[in-house]
Amino acid sequence: MTTIIHSPPYSLKKVSQQIAKVTGYPILDKATWMRDDIIIISNPDDFMAKVMVLNYRRVKAIYSVLEGTSINFRTIDHISSWTTQYGIKVFTPSKYSKFYHDLQNFNNVEVLHHAIEIPNQINNRYPNKKIFGYISAYMERKYPYFLKETFQRTQNVYYYIKTTKTNPFNHYFKQVDTEIYLDKPISDYYLNIDVYVNFSNGGGFEMTPLEAISYGIPTIIPDIPLFRETILQYWNNYPLLVKSNNDYYIWKCCNFAIVCWNYDPIDLANIINNINDMNKEQYYNLKQEFIEKGIPMVKEHYPLSLYERFKQIELWQSEH
Repeated sequence: MTTIIHSPPYSLKKVSQQIAKVTGYPILDKATWMRDDIIIISNPDDFMAKVMVLNYRRVKAIYSVLEGTSINFRTIDHISSWTTQYGIKVFTPSKYSKFYHDLQNFNNVEVLHHAIEIPNQINNRYPNKKIFGYISAYMERKYPYFLKETFQRTQNVYYYIKTTKTNPFNHYFKQVDTEIYLDKPISDYYLNIDVYVNFSNGGGFEMTPLEAISYGIPTIIPDIPLFRETILQYWNNYPLLVKSNNDYYIWKCCNFAIVCWNYDPIDLANIINNINDMNKEQYYNLKQEFIEKGIPMVKEHYPLSLYERFKQIELWQSEH
């Protein structure tokens, strides 16, 4: 029998649920003694270290997300040594994350992408003024100067964030929801925002932009390596600009980063203000074009497709 143990972050909880759905593996959310073989789904932090201390002889695979920020390198060094010593298989959700695993001497690391649900209903709000939403558990890795400069230039924008109570930047947002790990409010959240904005400077996979796209929500993302791999690879298939009433409006606002890691708040503020000032007809046209071109892209990350990818783990386990 195999059991999944996951750490608290919302995206990792979703990944463990999706893997459990297609495999039937039970899920635990804490480090514990057990007789089953286990797969750990976690950032490589103290949580993972505790699980491996308790169960290292039973750990068959690790689904690890390394983001390159806020990392306890001593803990990671122990975990990478254990994976090598005990032949533990390591999976990670993106080439971007794999790069950081390779830097920390993880061996035998393979990419196994996340998957997301496709909702039964699409967000069909067509307001004159928009609600701009963001979801983030770890705002400490964001640039406070960048956020401050952006928000100072978007005075008439309604920002709604789903985050933790300890987020040091909550005061920038007009509405704050700290129930980040509950599934139902996540669905309600996406059905009540009009534009998704991602302020992140990095991440292991960043599931929330794909979730927003799956609800038909126009999405603003930075031009960083992670998104070039997962979303912006569709650059040639899906044009960046959508024509509406003889004016061009940005569908995927992916160029507000001048270069990787160096953000331009003026460009981002202009993008946000332009979308916020759209009338209902303009926003409707933007949204319909976005749904037409975004939903087919997202369907490639549907959980049923995760089953075929997850067979890699089962096959590897059967060979060892």
